[in-house]
Amino acid sequence: MYTSKMIRVYKSLSDAELRKFKKWVYSPFANRHTDVQKMIDFLMSRASISPATTNKERAYNFIFPDETIDLKKLRYVMAYTLDVLEEFIAYMAFSRNKSDFNNILAKEYRERKLSSFANESLENFKETLKNYPLKDSNALRKHFDYELENLYQIGDENRHGFFNFKEVVSTLNVYYIAETLKHACSILMHETMSDKKYEIPLIDSILEEVEKNDYEQYPAVLVYFYIYKSLLSPSENYYFDKLMPLLDNNEQFFTHSEWKDVYLFTINYSIKRVNSIDGDYQTLFSLYKKSLEKGYLLNMNEIDKFAYRNITRVGLILGEYDWVKTFLEEYKDKLDPKYKEQVYLINLAQYYFSIKAFDKTMPLLLTVEYSDVLHVIGAKLMLMKIYYETNEFDALDSFIESFGTFLKRKKKLGYHKKVYLNILNMTKLLLKLDDYDIIEKERVRAKIEMTKPVGEKNWLMEQLNKKNKR
Repeated sequence: MYTSKMIRVYKSLSDAELRKFKKWVYSPFANRHTDVQKMIDFLMSRASISPATTNKERAYNFIFPDETIDLKKLRYVMAYTLDVLEEFIAYMAFSRNKSDFNNILAKEYRERKLSSFANESLENFKETLKNYPLKDSNALRKHFDYELENLYQIGDENRHGFFNFKEVVSTLNVYYIAETLKHACSILMHETMSDKKYEIPLIDSILEEVEKNDYEQYPAVLVYFYIYKSLLSPSENYYFDKLMPLLDNNEQFFTHSEWKDVYLFTINYSIKRVNSIDGDYQTLFSLYKKSLEKGYLLNMNEIDKFAYRNITRVGLILGEYDWVKTFLEEYKDKLDPKYKEQVYLINLAQYYFSIKAFDKTMPLLLTVEYSDVLHVIGAKLMLMKIYYETNEFDALDSFIESFGTFLKRKKKLGYHKKVYLNILNMTKLLLKLDDYDIIEKERVRAKIEMTKPVGEKNWLMEQLNKKNKR
């Protein structure tokens, strides 16, 4: 019983929702099954929900104390309970979205031939939209819903012979553009990580439409337009520079969850730009700090292990050592418990490496067990750099070869594979370079600058600049 859908849905309710749900279950309008009431009483009587506390025998004896256990009968009760739960969840979702209430009421009145009441409700919906605080794509859909219902009411009454076809098409068009661009950004991100390609119908026409016409009053269009164009061309700054002021000025017009996605898109673009062109770590670091401040990087109060690693890396590149050490400790307990210790330790190793405490770095790298391939690669990259900086060149030469073979065998690294292979190739050039060959040194410098994408550019340049100082 513990793994049933009914139990999982029940566990998703908050304490406040549970209190309301009990009233819902005991309402004869919402539920006519006394067995469902007893099932909920049983679940609420448990100190915690677990396989032991909710096994079928306990549940059956609670609901039917004087009967021999009948699992088929219990399954019926669980099915009825799930029905009542889902109706309650749907009701709660509707009650949270009160801005649509008058539009729904207007439609019902129109279909009941109560035209004056329908007009009144539609006007109330129009007033609601005037004061609606958001300007996201969902808000655009509401404006389309209003115009569409208005069209139907006009058609029923044929008042003045005027039809708002232009408004219906216009609001639909803006909503469609905003939604398409939003999902197009998700598609581009997915393509980057998976090496798969997806076709986006009419995307070229949409981009041309936004380029040629004025959409300044629609942040839901412009934000995703500039994100999409930025993701398409990470080597160009124009669209990203247009996006940044929008991030500063439009947060209040979007839900927290959607603005969180906007920041994640922007961070991912900024990562690609760092790896492919100008190494603008400061902008990326600022985006990370703002996202931490606003909770955009937390999901159910957990931080993703890759975000934890990337924030650490960027902060260390910028020399923000004290900030990074504080971050590592403060967010350690927000990592998924399954891999908390290994993720924390490898990033702590990165911190020690950056402050040149190699004696503390090596033991961590060699003792931690890694379950994620990118953590394995991160550890190998650190070992490679330690070998280089401690002049262990014989060990380094063979290590680079084995590291390269390891990378080439991995099939699902996306653009990461090229980034890391380029780092290895640039390190090989450094190994072959004579300390005092100034001409060749400048050729290597140009090679590092021209190679796209290449990570660790700051470290590579640092080692190159040491060449004539040895």
